[in-house]
Formats: sequence, structure tokens, C-alpha cells
Amino acid sequence: MENNQGIDSLKNLKHIVIFLVILNIVLISLFLASWLTHSRFSHYETASYIFHRVDLTYYCIDGNTGSEAFSSTNISAIINTAIDSLLTNGGKLYFRAGFYDFTAPIVIDRPNIHIEGEGSKAVEFRAASPNLTDKYLVKIYSPSKRYYTETIGIKNLLFFNPHWQDYNLTGAIYVNNACNITWFLTIENVDFLQLNAFFTDDLISRPNILQHSTFRNWNVYFPVDYAIKLTGVIDLTMDNIFIYFQNWTEGTHGIYLNATQSSGVTMQAIRIYNADRGIHLIQSDDTRIINSIVDFAGIGVTINESSRVSITNVYSHAPKNTGYGFLITESASNNTGLMSCQAVNCNVGFKDDSAQQFIQSFIGCNAHGSEVKFNIKPEDITQGNLGD
Repeated sequence: MENNQGIDSLKNLKHIVIFLVILNIVLISLFLASWLTHSRFSHYETASYIFHRVDLTYYCIDGNTGSEAFSSTNISAIINTAIDSLLTNGGKLYFRAGFYDFTAPIVIDRPNIHIEGEGSKAVEFRAASPNLTDKYLVKIYSPSKRYYTETIGIKNLLFFNPHWQDYNLTGAIYVNNACNITWFLTIENVDFLQLNAFFTDDLISRPNILQHSTFRNWNVYFPVDYAIKLTGVIDLTMDNIFIYFQNWTEGTHGIYLNATQSSGVTMQAIRIYNADRGIHLIQSDDTRIINSIVDFAGIGVTINESSRVSITNVYSHAPKNTGYGFLITESASNNTGLMSCQAVNCNVGFKDDSAQQFIQSFIGCNAHGSEVKFNIKPEDITQGNLGD
């Protein structure tokens, strides 16, 4: 009798153990399913609209309801319709992996708009036609005077011109300063292929149109002429920007900063290859360039009519054309400092072509392998010397 009871107890215990094992498997499966779902969708679960493409049709899903909001074979049209529906409160537009072929630009004319892709290697914004309206893919502007387009975000995308020799795009992203100011623009984790990356108007009569903005983690491959062209910016940070021209061509620029009445631009971890002019500053006071490389340039760094420029730990290799590592020209003005900079294998390593005082400090710089190391007036140097 006792043996039978023991056997029954063991059977019951076995059933309990089996039940607990099955229960644990079910709970673990539910947890993993929930975790995988959250991991996959959490990055756009707060999106106002979610876009994806099936064959030739683009679909826009309402992020709140999960239902289809718009669909069209024209991606530009449904994106701009979605932005118009967000009014001034703004929102996020999230793009699933795939190709998006544009015949007209995205127009951002209100604050708090965020455009985010599933990844810069997964989402391609492409020019679909040589007749692309306005010759760019994204336009940011203020629709009226005394109006601020602010808190704009663009991230995790590839901008691609598939036929750059024929399509003649001006660039990928354009900020128009015809009316007023764009504040707090953040563009990060983006790639640009076969087109210029970013530009503003050349209207120096309307300065300070782009303020308090950040460009971070850009790769610009094979731009046409000006990879990044800026006029009128304040408090801009450019961090980890890589620019590579396919071939060295006279007149090309890596970063062109024509910032009349502007100040507070910081560039760090900039790498530019094969540009005629790597970094070109015009009237760009209080600019800082840190820990950067300009390689195979005609002129590595040009400073023109700019005060209080600080250049630290910048490597310039300028074997092309006239071959200046660092050129200061046309009344570059006072209080410019160079520290730990290298001009390697240049025609002239450091050249002062300015009519006024150029350098306040010149410390730890060298010009290895350059035909003329220093063409600088010693009397312009108040700290350091040409022997460093």
C-alpha cells in the first residue's frame, strides 16, 4: 500500500514538473516574442506616420491607429500631405527599409518635424528624374517673415543621385533664407552619394538664418562641387564628417563657410579628400577646427577675413595646384591661433597673404616635406615661433 502511494506521489510530482517546464517554456516564448516585437518596432512606435513601399506604390500608415492614411505612386505627394496634416505640433515620419524615388522635394515649412529612416544603409531617398523639381530632395524654409522653423530632425537615411552626371542636382538638403530663421536643425547618421550634401542661399544680406544646429556622422561620397555650402550660420556644430571627391577637380570645396556676421561654428573630426579647397572660411568669426584631416587638396584650409579662428591638431596634405597647407588671405584679421597643425608635402606649408596681423599664436606646428615651410611674417606672431 505504501509502495503504491509512493508511486502515485512520484507520478504526481512528475506531472507537476512537466507542467512547470511547459509553463516556463510558454512564458519564455511570450517574453521573447514581446521583446523581439518591441526591439523591432520600438524605434518607430512613436511615429506619427510610417511609410513603406510595395512594388511601385507607397503607403503611409497612421502611427496612432495602424490604419492606412495615404497611398500613392508619388512619394513626394504623400509625404508633403502628411507634413501638412501635422500642423504646428509636428511629429515623426518614419521610413521602413527600401527605395523611395522622388520627383519633387520634401517641403518642411513648420516646426517639430522629424524624418527618420530604418537605417542609412537600408533607406534610400533617390532622385527619380533629371527634371527633379528645384534640384534637391529636401527643402527647409520659413513660410513668412518673423516665423521660425525650429526643432527639425533628419536621421538614418541615404540620399542618392543614381545618375549624377546627367541629373545635375544642386544638393540633397536645402535651407532657404528668403524669410527668416531655422533653429535647432539636427541631421545625423546620414550618407550622401553622388550629390552635394547641404547648402543654404548665398544671400549674405540675410545673415544668421541657421542657428543652434548640429551635423553629426555624415558620409559624403562623390559630391559634385560644394559638398557643404553654408552662408549665415550661428552656433553650428559639425562632428565626424567624411567627404570624398571621386577625382580632384579645380573649384571643388569640401566645406565652404561664408558666414557674414556669423559666429560660433565648431568643426571636429572632419575628413576631406580630393577637394581643391578643403575648408574655406570667409568672414567666419569664432570658428574652431579641431582634430581634422584634409588630404590631397589644392589648399587645405583657407582663412579669409575671419577673426578669432582657432585651428588645433589639423593635418593638411596639399600636393595639388599651388599646394598650400594653410592659407590666410585678404585681411584675415586678428587673434587667429594654430596649434599642433601639420602641413605635409605642400608647395607652401603655411602662407600668410594677409595685409593685416594674422596670427596671435603659432605653437607646435610643422611643415614636413613642404618645399617652403613657412611664408609668414614673424612680427605677426605674438605667441610661439616659426621654429616650433
